[in-house]
Amino acid sequence: MVVTFDANVLLSATLWETSVSHKLLVDLIKQNVKIYSSLAILNEYQNVLRRDFKFSGKEIGEIMEKVLVFTT
Repeated sequence: MVVTFDANVLLSATLWETSVSHKLLVDLIKQNVKIYSSLAILNEYQNVLRRDFKFSGKEIGEIMEKVLVFTT
């Protein structure tokens, strides 16, 4: 099985530990399911983190390091 998270699901999965998206992400990682992304999705994800959640460039970089560990 392979999965692609859009930017909205990725945001929910990484920002809120009680979200259904986060629980799904954890389960998929535990099952070694490949989670795919694209440059467009990751760019949108970063833009929303900056624009809507006011994360700094440094914070976004740290978040992206973690996201890139589980995405292909």
